[in-house]
Amino acid sequence: MKQPRRLSASRLTLLADCSWRFYAKEYLLWPEKVWPRTKVGSIAHGILEVLYPEKHRRIHDLVKESGTIHVHPPLTRLLRAWQFKTKVVDELIADIDPMVMLVLTQTNFLDEGATRRFEPEHEFTMTLKNGGKIKGFIDRLAFYGNQAIVWDYKSQKDRFEREEVENSFQSLVYQWYIWKTYGLLAEVRYVLLRHPPTKKDPARHIQITMPATPAQLEGFEAYLEHMWVVINQFSMQDAYANFKEDDPGFCERVCTYYRPKNYVSIKKRETGELVGNYLPEFAPEAKEDEYVERLRFAGCPKYNRV
Repeated sequence: MKQPRRLSASRLTLLADCSWRFYAKEYLLWPEKVWPRTKVGSIAHGILEVLYPEKHRRIHDLVKESGTIHVHPPLTRLLRAWQFKTKVVDELIADIDPMVMLVLTQTNFLDEGATRRFEPEHEFTMTLKNGGKIKGFIDRLAFYGNQAIVWDYKSQKDRFEREEVENSFQSLVYQWYIWKTYGLLAEVRYVLLRHPPTKKDPARHIQITMPATPAQLEGFEAYLEHMWVVINQFSMQDAYANFKEDDPGFCERVCTYYRPKNYVSIKKRETGELVGNYLPEFAPEAKEDEYVERLRFAGCPKYNRV
């Protein structure tokens, strides 16, 4: 019997944005392209994760003082290994130093003065009253007395719209988890790695979600219980219910599921169970107990009538 799907902030956001993309990714398991700049952001996350622990303070100080991670050869080797794995070109890898230095110099990176610091990429799983589960990861979490501060690193090109920050599923999931587990209200600070501060706007790199109230978080918990049922009973009919609002720029140039394309499907020989779907250029070699099907995806049904 297939295990129920867990909730996450990314799944909630995806479903609210476009029911078809949610269905294609979560149920049909069609492959989704990861853009090179997104990979660079993930690499920057990895470097920051290495620099945060107290045992690496000497390395942190060295990097911060010199202004480059390349002052420490093991970091350079780690970066090159990640670059080789993700196939990111040198031109984009050059963005790593400015991203890392923005966080080190502009965010009290080591959370000096905190009464409690958590390990980077803090992982949590919560169980709802109806048995549903929700999982998440927090880039950086620290307590200052009776207040929690969440830092989340973002590498996107554009800043958030005000409404996106104020009504963020990601912020609410973090705040609800901290409130339920530790009894604290949390402020969520998004660090925009590609938007360094300027003289005109010294806080350009930070966008903040203020703490939700206990009443709001109780209401959000009821919403989570409802959405856990929704995503575990999702159907093709539901997939057609809420296409993304007209946004040709995103749909045509960003969404993986817009255009028809070929893909590779790998399955178990004995059971036919799906191992994974992949774009041809990223497909791994099938194992001895697996077989390969080469299939074609018809594209988004909103734009590609079949």
